[in-house]
Amino acid sequence: MRLLKLPQRFRTKLMIMVVLVSGVPITLLGVSLVLSYAAQEDRQLQERALVLATVLADQLGEPLAAHDVEAASATLVAEAGVPHMSAAALRLPDDTTAARYVRPGYDESLLRHGNTEGIYDTDRHVVVVVAVNHMGKRLGTLTVAYSRGEVDKEVRRRAMVIALSSVCAFAGCVTLGLLLLRNITQPIGALIATAEHVRQTGDYHDRAQRYADDELGELTDEFNGMLEKIAGYDASQREAMAELSRTADALAASNVQLEQKRHEMQELMNAVTHDLKSPIVTCQGFARLLAADLEANRRDRVDSSLEQMRLSLSRMKRDVDRLLEYSRVGATPCRLAPVDLGALARNIVTTMNQRFDDAGASAVFDGDLPTVTGDDALLSNVIENLLTNALKYGCTTPDRRVHLGATHVDGETRVYIKDHGPGIDAEYHRKVFELFQRLASPAEGSGVGLAIVERVMQLHNGRAWVESTPGAGCTFWLGFRDGRKPGKSSKSASAG
Repeated sequence: MRLLKLPQRFRTKLMIMVVLVSGVPITLLGVSLVLSYAAQEDRQLQERALVLATVLADQLGEPLAAHDVEAASATLVAEAGVPHMSAAALRLPDDTTAARYVRPGYDESLLRHGNTEGIYDTDRHVVVVVAVNHMGKRLGTLTVAYSRGEVDKEVRRRAMVIALSSVCAFAGCVTLGLLLLRNITQPIGALIATAEHVRQTGDYHDRAQRYADDELGELTDEFNGMLEKIAGYDASQREAMAELSRTADALAASNVQLEQKRHEMQELMNAVTHDLKSPIVTCQGFARLLAADLEANRRDRVDSSLEQMRLSLSRMKRDVDRLLEYSRVGATPCRLAPVDLGALARNIVTTMNQRFDDAGASAVFDGDLPTVTGDDALLSNVIENLLTNALKYGCTTPDRRVHLGATHVDGETRVYIKDHGPGIDAEYHRKVFELFQRLASPAEGSGVGLAIVERVMQLHNGRAWVESTPGAGCTFWLGFRDGRKPGKSSKSASAG
């Protein structure tokens, strides 16, 4: 029977059923999507708040360990201006407040949670309480309140979009219901048009519309079934090709990683067979001399041989320790997060003040340093190694300033550390980054620091290089491909 000849009351009941069957599920789906999205955004806000609070607590650990409460307070106030942070407080173990920050328009009741660690929800904020630790010792408690304003605004916006989509979907369902009650007079023409479209475009997902419960309707079903089978075969073939492509890409990536690991292992083997072998050979030689002196009863030469053996063994221990440090770089995945290089570098300069004083040097910040995405601990190691290198080799002239700055060139953020030392000849610019490579210098080094710098930058999808000419100092560069232009992340000043 054609739908056109159905009784009016039956068609009315059918329309009511269409409205109920389509409207109720769409409404329930829209509500569930809004609730699910709100819960997801809340979890993500809590996770972001916990990560930011933990990073800030790590930055406060060193100054508190040095009993420098003023530096800790300054760090808190400097970092408290990040977006969506409404209030923050640093409490000492005796429950006294060392520093507090409250954004205008908010009150201190957000910081009432005391020293109990955890994540607390309020109507408008997420409050995170974390411990401030250093070297396994608890030095205080950090309380940070993050506003839910942006999350609530995004949830409301998403709810409006879902509501509008639900209305459109409902309207479409009602329209479809109305079309089911109409008599289409050209079913065969629709079949021909569909077949022609499939032939021209190769889109086997196209389907002919079924207009009636008669032979033409059955023919339409058979035609659509045929297209579905062809579409299934086509999709299987495309998925097989995509899987083959993914496998090839994964294999290529694995080959690159294996080649990199092979190169690293070759460097380590060269270091072990060359640099670590030298102290052993030295000890063997002095051991033979010591045996000969003892046999000849030349006691006056025994102490000298023993001292040379001790120095060789000390050098070997130092090289082994630095080699182990190099091997640990990249052993665990990088914990990527926004890193304020300005704040990071200033903290490192502060901890190295005594070494700057001993060298008669000073650190000068040439403007602001950027915020990049990276691992805070690894980048801290990079900057400390470059500053140590500048103090050791670049502060042998009257001008003992060490400059830190940044620039942005061709989509790459570049950070530099520059000294006014004797410089490096061009033929050694690449060699200084190789493991256990030391240039002739009165200062003694391990030959591992710059190798660690390059390895860390490779892990950050970046690069490290040096620009220098003899007598004109050295400029060591760090290039971050995904970095941003230097911004107002840290105030420029001099230190030292």
